[in-house]
Amino acid sequence: MRHPRKVIHLTEDLGIGGQEKVIATLAAGADRLRFRVEVWCLVRGGPLADRLQQSGVRVRVLGIASYHDPSQVVRLARHLRRAGADIVHVHGSFAGTFGRLSALLAGKRTTLLHVHTTEPGLRLRHIAVQRLLFPFTGAVVCVSEAVRRFMTAAIGLPARKCRVVYNGVPDAMPARAASAARPKGAGGPLAVSLGSLVENKGHRVLIAAFRRAATARPDLRLMIVGGGPLRAALERQAKELGLEGRIRFAGHLPDVEHVLSGADMVIQPTLHREGLPLSLIEAARHGLPAVASRLGGIPEVVGHGRTGLLVPPGDAEALAGAMGRLAAEPSLRERLGNAARVEYERRFRAEHMIAAIEALYDAL
Repeated sequence: MRHPRKVIHLTEDLGIGGQEKVIATLAAGADRLRFRVEVWCLVRGGPLADRLQQSGVRVRVLGIASYHDPSQVVRLARHLRRAGADIVHVHGSFAGTFGRLSALLAGKRTTLLHVHTTEPGLRLRHIAVQRLLFPFTGAVVCVSEAVRRFMTAAIGLPARKCRVVYNGVPDAMPARAASAARPKGAGGPLAVSLGSLVENKGHRVLIAAFRRAATARPDLRLMIVGGGPLRAALERQAKELGLEGRIRFAGHLPDVEHVLSGADMVIQPTLHREGLPLSLIEAARHGLPAVASRLGGIPEVVGHGRTGLLVPPGDAEALAGAMGRLAAEPSLRERLGNAARVEYERRFRAEHMIAAIEALYDAL
C-alpha cells in the first residue's frame, strides 16, 4: 500500500482572509489516507492557525523577518528537505516566490503555485521572477478565469499550464434553505459587507452609496465586517454623513455565519483587483443575493440579474441604485438568493475544490 504523500502549504500567515480560509479548507478537508498535510506560515500565525491545529493539522510558524535575506531561502530549503515534503503548495506573492526558490534549492520539483488574485501594475522585476520560476513549477492554479487571463496576458504564462479551480467553502447549512434561517422584518433590510478595511475594497464608495440608498429607504441598515487601517477614517466618514446609527462597524469576526444568517444582501464594492471573493461564495451558500463590482473574477460568481446585481467599480450612484432596488423588492431578493444557492451547490462547494486540487497533486 502506498504511503500518504506529504503536502506542505506555504503562506505568509493565517489571518482571517479569503486566501487563508481556502488554505484552511484544503488542509482540514484533505484525504488523510492519501495525503499528510501541514501548513507553514513564513512570517506569523493567526486565528486560523489555532483552528487548524484543533482539527489535527500541524501548523508551523517560521518567523521569517525579511523578504530580501537570501539566508532565509536557504533556511526554508533546509526545513523542506528535513520535513520530507513530497508536494510544496505555495500561496500568494511572497510565499509563492520565496517558497518556490526554497523548494528548488531543496530539490523539490513537485510545486504547485496557487494564484488568488490579479495584481495590476506588477513591476517588471516581479514579472521576470515569475517567468524565471515557471519552468520549475509543477502546476499553476488560478482561482478564476480572470486570474488565468492575468497570468497569461501580464505574466506571459501559457494558458494550457494554468488550471482554473474555483474557491469552495464548506456547507454550514446542509439540510435547509438558507433563507429560512433569517429573521424577517427585524428592523428593515440588512446589507452586509465582508472584507479588510483597505482602499481596494471600496468601503468609502460603499458608505457614500449607502447614504443615497438610505435616503430613499430609511429602514435600510448596513453592517461592515472586517478590520484594517481605514477603520477610523471610515467611521469618521459615516459620522460626518449622519449615518452613525445606520452603519455598524463590527470589526474582525472569527465566525460570520450568524451575521450572514441575519442578512438580506451582501455588498462587494471592490475597486481595482479581485480574484474570486470568498465572501460572495459564503453569501451564495446562505442563499443571499449580492451587489458587487463588475471586476476581476466577480462576474464568475455573481450573474447579473440571476444571482445578484453588478455595478461599475467606484460608481456610488449605481451601487446605491442596486442596493435600493434589492431593499425595495423582497421577491427579487428571494429569487436571486435562491439562484445563488443553486450555483453554490453546483460550483462552489468545498468538496469540488478539494477534489480538483488533489487530482492535481496526483498528476505531479
